[in-house]
Amino acid sequence: MLPNRETLLCRYHYDPLDRLVGCTPSAQAVTRRFYLKDRLATEIQGAVQRSIMQHDDLLLAQQQRQNRAVEAHLFATDQQRSVLNVLDATRLNPLAYSPYGHRPAENGLLSLLGFNGERPDPVTGCYLLGNGYRAFNPVLMRFNSPDSWSPFGEGGLNAYAYCEGDPINHDDQTGHMLRVKSYFGIKTSTTQNTKNHAPALPEKKPSHSQMRNISKLGEGAYSFESIHKGGSRINISAHGSKKHPGKIKVGEALWGADEIINNLSLDNFDSIRVLACYSDELGATLAMKTGKPVKAYIGPVTTTHGPTVMMEVFKKTRSSHLPDMGKYNSDFRVTKVNPFDPEKQKTEHLEFNYHSVRFKP
Repeated sequence: MLPNRETLLCRYHYDPLDRLVGCTPSAQAVTRRFYLKDRLATEIQGAVQRSIMQHDDLLLAQQQRQNRAVEAHLFATDQQRSVLNVLDATRLNPLAYSPYGHRPAENGLLSLLGFNGERPDPVTGCYLLGNGYRAFNPVLMRFNSPDSWSPFGEGGLNAYAYCEGDPINHDDQTGHMLRVKSYFGIKTSTTQNTKNHAPALPEKKPSHSQMRNISKLGEGAYSFESIHKGGSRINISAHGSKKHPGKIKVGEALWGADEIINNLSLDNFDSIRVLACYSDELGATLAMKTGKPVKAYIGPVTTTHGPTVMMEVFKKTRSSHLPDMGKYNSDFRVTKVNPFDPEKQKTEHLEFNYHSVRFKP
């Protein structure tokens, strides 16, 4: 019988919230982790304590205490929180990564955090995303285990893919295919539940709102008002396409953020929603120029009130048979369909794989 050659390299410890709170590499002192709002704040190993200083999404510095000695290091990061430079008392210490976050073990030993502001595992070099939920291997450029939200939930069909194969423009903070994008310094996130690990199944009853004060901007383009989270929101419904990023079609013209700002009274509303395909770039520009939160869409989006239906509704609002002209109430829905439901496949024009994004200036 062959002897058991397995060697225990490290033990990992989790708290009742499924967060990694400690690890014990072989022949080393126990490392304990402490969190603030689901982000690593302090790590203690033996007599060494390392604390992360940050403000909102910005990583600022790392403080190290050992016995009575205190040492501080300042961080220089990119928009996705990757630590690119560490300044100690004497010099800069640059850090370099591959597109998927790999870096040599000797590169950047002064920094507790690394690629996308995540803590690499001291034994394997993997990033244990979601505070220990799932290990991402930057060498293999994929996760070591499948996403529990795959294949029918938000995890997607490829249960091992990292950031849908685009680590330059996105990151994953939870290990659940969460995508974060940066436009002009404005961070956005897809609408997924990041506070727990429950699967996010396709909605059977999409959220909806009531349309009021419908206005025609041009052929095939309309605006209307609605209530969103207790505040007023203006909705812009039009066609968008990959050929014209940052634009919507209004009649024969193409409108960008400047045309929308010049033709609509956006100051009267608390937020904006752009109901158009491929409207993410336009939404980012609107948020930057208006200073208001904007919701837009990555990829094609299908609604219950497309331009043709909106034209009929608009005509009804102008009908003399309605006592409250211009304030016609109607349910408006953004539709998402489960592509694995045979009954839903009978409606071929409905799209499934869109991503709504919110831009907060």
